[in-house]
Amino acid sequence: MLLERLLKWMKYGLTLYGFPGIKGGIAPSSVPEYPDFLEKNKLNELNLKEKGRYFITLSPHYHPIMPLLLDVHSGAIAAQMTDTAYEPVRMDRYEEGDKSARRHMDSLNYYYSQKPNGGNIRVLWPSEGAISSESLDIFNEYGINICASGEELLSSSVGMDVHKPVFNRGKDIVPLYRVYAWKDTGLKIIFRDSGLSDLIGFTYGAWRGDDAANDLINKLNSIDDFDKGSIVSVILDGENAWEYYYENGFYFLNDLYSLIGSSVKINPLLIDEVLAICEPDTADNYFKLDGIIPGSWVNGNLRMWVGEERKNKAWIMLNEAKNEFLDSVNNKKISKRNIEAGFKNLMAAEGSDWFWWLGEDSPLSSQSSMEKIFRNLLKKIYIISGKPVPEYISESLSSTKKSIAEIGGIMQRGH
Repeated sequence: MLLERLLKWMKYGLTLYGFPGIKGGIAPSSVPEYPDFLEKNKLNELNLKEKGRYFITLSPHYHPIMPLLLDVHSGAIAAQMTDTAYEPVRMDRYEEGDKSARRHMDSLNYYYSQKPNGGNIRVLWPSEGAISSESLDIFNEYGINICASGEELLSSSVGMDVHKPVFNRGKDIVPLYRVYAWKDTGLKIIFRDSGLSDLIGFTYGAWRGDDAANDLINKLNSIDDFDKGSIVSVILDGENAWEYYYENGFYFLNDLYSLIGSSVKINPLLIDEVLAICEPDTADNYFKLDGIIPGSWVNGNLRMWVGEERKNKAWIMLNEAKNEFLDSVNNKKISKRNIEAGFKNLMAAEGSDWFWWLGEDSPLSSQSSMEKIFRNLLKKIYIISGKPVPEYISESLSSTKKSIAEIGGIMQRGH
């Protein structure tokens, strides 16, 4: 079953980039279809097959940056907090962004629950760990019990370095290594340790597997020596790091899991098991968070998707296409079938990848492939809407100063 899924995604990747894609090959003329969701019964089968070893968490299908759908200007707040260059987006708002955010959540629940709004999605990995007060409110509305993000957001939101110990409830603790409750709701949040996560994502691939595993275990033991109640979250892109390891990380992971299994200090937890630590649901078992600075696990801000000339232009183009589509929908100028097709293309265009690759920090070959697909999605929206396609849709958004990027640009460090 897993091999079948892998083959589907390989086929999608080859269709998306083409065989010569790694050498800057020509992007496909049509937009490839995303592989289908993993069916609910197969998801349950996977979770039961190796019970206690892993837990599958979910993200919205098209991987949107929820804070930007809800407020396209929210990136400016995080940019100020993280002292990051930022160019304002020259539009009032992203039209009906709240409905778009809910549409992505409904789509996720549709495949895994009995009802479109509600159901059994309880653990969520927000796309790129991007959250805001508005998106957390929506997650709570949809019954999410726990989600995760990056430590930089927590530091910005509480106004301190969350790695530095504080005296709380009679002992020294490290704020990063605690569970947080969103306001007075049932939604809990954990924040990843960016330093440890980035060691796996960017550094250990060049080390011997046993040396890397021992180094990580030593760091975890040091955390335990200081703060026995620590919950350390190590979160990174699930697939991208391993191609840079010898034998795809086999020796590192084998040694790491062996050391964890024999440790008397380290207790590995599945993300849903973290919730059990918060029981009973009292303030003694978590910290309360009443506000959050909008951002992601990448440098604690949203700069990878907004705040740069080309990225901003893409948001404006998307918003204009969406407005034309909504006009046709509201005036009943298109069929029900085309409405469904239009929303599908719109949701795909709202995905994070198109904006990630735009801008001067990304390799030109990657930009070229992705921005062409983005413009094709917008073109489809205009055609479905029965509106003329603007000439600028045919103009490239590519612009770069780089020919190469660390790890090919597919991942970014937390800080």
